[in-house]
Amino acid sequence: MKNNKEIKKFIKDKKKEGLSDQDIWNILIEAGHEKEDIEQYFPSKNINEEDFKPIHERERLKEEISQDKLGSFDDLNFDFIECSKDIYKRLIWKEGRWRTVLTAITSLIFFIYAINVGHPSYAFGGFLIISLYFVILHEKAKKEFYRDFSAKNNLNYRARGRLSEVVGNLFKVGHTKRIRNVITGKYGENKAKFFHYSYSIGHDRNRRTFNFTVLEVFFDEIIFPHMLLQTRGKGIFWSRRHGKRGKNERSVALESELNDYYNLFFHDGYGVEATQIFSEEFLRFLRDENSYFDIELNKDRLYIYDSTAVKRKKEFEELFRVAGRVINRIVPVLKRLKNDFAALNKYYN
Repeated sequence: MKNNKEIKKFIKDKKKEGLSDQDIWNILIEAGHEKEDIEQYFPSKNINEEDFKPIHERERLKEEISQDKLGSFDDLNFDFIECSKDIYKRLIWKEGRWRTVLTAITSLIFFIYAINVGHPSYAFGGFLIISLYFVILHEKAKKEFYRDFSAKNNLNYRARGRLSEVVGNLFKVGHTKRIRNVITGKYGENKAKFFHYSYSIGHDRNRRTFNFTVLEVFFDEIIFPHMLLQTRGKGIFWSRRHGKRGKNERSVALESELNDYYNLFFHDGYGVEATQIFSEEFLRFLRDENSYFDIELNKDRLYIYDSTAVKRKKEFEELFRVAGRVINRIVPVLKRLKNDFAALNKYYN
């Protein structure tokens, strides 16, 4: 916001949304506005500067405080949850019927005017108006689905996350990195998160963007050596999607039938533990489930990566079904190796 009019309008709009003076003040400060520039718009009695924390920090603290009350990803209920496709239709034809009609009429006027005056830029304007309208509704429908899904399963939802909160190697690759739709709950006794992640490589015409769905499971008392089970794919980029291998990383030769599906990398010195965690039996289970997940152990986290952005209700159900079975198989092995890791970490790290 560059001028006073924009700030006033922003404050007015946020108050209509039901935000308090303190919340609006926090948003403006976080956006980079100086205290001296905005204090004229707020009664001093409504503002406590000592209470200021960036929005993402307040959301994170709220999430930690309510952690004991969080629901479990093990026992999800998808009944009575409206899928994003149905929400999208409702926003267009029920709740926003007249808005949709007016947008369509406005776009049509642009098209007709473009034909009459022979100026294609007006046709482009009409196309842009109708396209943006449906894109905005589509994004709104997805967020409403995530909020509804989280609320009905007693999970915590945030629209965005921070890169400083994750530790996997995938998050060190590329640029324009974004974490969205963060849903926090538990797997058993362990805190866990679901989120969408994207990053880009290259620039301009050579730019490519890649989307992932990530499950992150936290372990309070175990520090893992780095390990990565990576599904095989086509192309040089696909083999390097988690970045280049570290100088202390080694790989293990798998049986020929499994070698066509997976690569297994581990920190030097942890080969025995890696083959216990990612046993041939476990790898066959993954293959038979057609679950092309990458699985990474990094510091105190277990990451499960799906190379698509799972968004639909049926995709959600399938993801959590398979991921739950993966976690239930792998977590007991990780806990059993806790003391081994503690002893080896002192030697190798």
